[in-house]
Amino acid sequence: MTEFDSFATQLLEESKTLLEKAKRVEGFSKITYYHSSLLLAISALEACINSIADEILIDPYKNEYTIYEQGLLLEKDVRFDKGEFVLSNGLKISRITDRIEFLK
Repeated sequence: MTEFDSFATQLLEESKTLLEKAKRVEGFSKITYYHSSLLLAISALEACINSIADEILIDPYKNEYTIYEQGLLLEKDVRFDKGEFVLSNGLKISRITDRIEFLK
């Protein structure tokens, strides 16, 4: 397990802890814990997707995916340079649902 995978797991565990705290309190604190738990859970999900994308796009498997698929998974912009399409360093945010759909 990589350090990044450990971080994703930690985020999920923190989310579960906040969810349990939300169940024990009332009022505004309850909503605050629920919101915090949800945000951490989404962050954990995105971290897992990023980790999967990084792992499947290492050599020699990288060439099994088109440049557009690589751009989607890595959230990089694709541009035309010197007669070919290449990944740029520019960020191109993709919907998390699109990335999940591609991975399944």
